[in-house]
Amino acid sequence: AERRYSEVHDQLLALIARQGPVAVDLRLAMALLHSNDRVERIGAQCGNIATLSEAMPEQGRPSADQLGCLSRAAVLADEQLLETGRVFAERDIDGALRLAEHDRAINEQNRRCFELAVREGDDEERRRALFFVAMMARAIERIGDNAVDIGRQMVFAETGRLRIAGG
Repeated sequence: AERRYSEVHDQLLALIARQGPVAVDLRLAMALLHSNDRVERIGAQCGNIATLSEAMPEQGRPSADQLGCLSRAAVLADEQLLETGRVFAERDIDGALRLAEHDRAINEQNRRCFELAVREGDDEERRRALFFVAMMARAIERIGDNAVDIGRQMVFAETGRLRIAGG
């Protein structure tokens, strides 16, 4: 992933060096570089989730409630990533604002998974498993945050501003 990031970075710099870009081109190049970094971070979070899943203790399984919470967070993040791609491709500034709203639902699932880990961890093995799930939920929450940031980068590319009204 890091090699691919470097390749995209180098290609964009070469393009800027060969062309006489205008401000909108430079903003787009900067937004793409930043978004590329966010995609790499999303990939790293996916790797973290896979590692946690593999390392989860055999004993002390998480509760159905906590696994349901994690599953809802994952579905929300999947929707968020699909919408982020659409928002960037279509340059949908209003859609970028909705990404931040959608992210709040992912954040709530993260909080709920953590609360369940604290409340249901009645013995050491179970507590360990519950906190593995809570850490996975945190990684999903970070995926959502990175998706929102990609939307913000699209707004920057289009408007020259990183902040949008209400976001």
